[in-house]
Amino acid sequence: MSFSLWPGEEAWSCSFGEEARNASEMDLQMVQAMQEDDLARSLIGVASSPSKVRALHDILGGFCHQCRNTLNSLKLSLYLTKRDASHVASPLWGDLDQRYKEVELVFDRLQAICRPLTLTPIRASLSLVMEERGPSWMKAMAARNRTLTLVPPKTSDVGDFDPVRLPECLNTFILWRAEVGEFGQPAQLGWGIYEDQFLVEWDEPSAVGIGGSGASSDRSDPLALPLLARVLSAHGGTMTLNSHDGLHLRVSWPLTVRPSL
Repeated sequence: MSFSLWPGEEAWSCSFGEEARNASEMDLQMVQAMQEDDLARSLIGVASSPSKVRALHDILGGFCHQCRNTLNSLKLSLYLTKRDASHVASPLWGDLDQRYKEVELVFDRLQAICRPLTLTPIRASLSLVMEERGPSWMKAMAARNRTLTLVPPKTSDVGDFDPVRLPECLNTFILWRAEVGEFGQPAQLGWGIYEDQFLVEWDEPSAVGIGGSGASSDRSDPLALPLLARVLSAHGGTMTLNSHDGLHLRVSWPLTVRPSL
């Protein structure tokens, strides 16, 4: 896999050691966005390697489980507190609920990335997935005055993929981009078969939302890319992301997929 970092930096290839940035010169939102991007990049490097995934599971598996138990206890405490204070109308409750959901989502993604992933591939047309999900993607884009153009193949696009995991990780990525991408900017999604592999391409004229440059304060799913990398790795696929002169994502995987971890 190869990636690009912030505009103007060299391509990234799952190696680390980027120079530290001066957080004192950035606002809290920018710092948080960069921290999320750093975590995402680190996890992408892990998600693309089965041996690293197993090691990550050994390290984080129990930790994630304990954190989820703590979150469940916190959720109950928040519910009881809110019930006892039902006479008090405060935006605090909505803020707390949102924060809880954000933390819960992070651990959901971490568990999905680090747990063993067994595929149940079927042979089907990828266009069926795109046609089913397309309207909801367009609706999410339209909410931020954006348009999404679907570019279907002109020939057959039948091959193997997990009918649950692959559509879900694509959905997660596209909804994430719909939220954090530049307001009013269009995007294009194309797919098909190229050289005996499935090929999916996502293109935007702006790379806003990558590398701490997010225009939105609500980063819906900062681990969307590592999740996509994890599922593609299980499919024996590859992923390339380039953020120079826009945002360009290219993912591919073999037409024949065996169940794998």
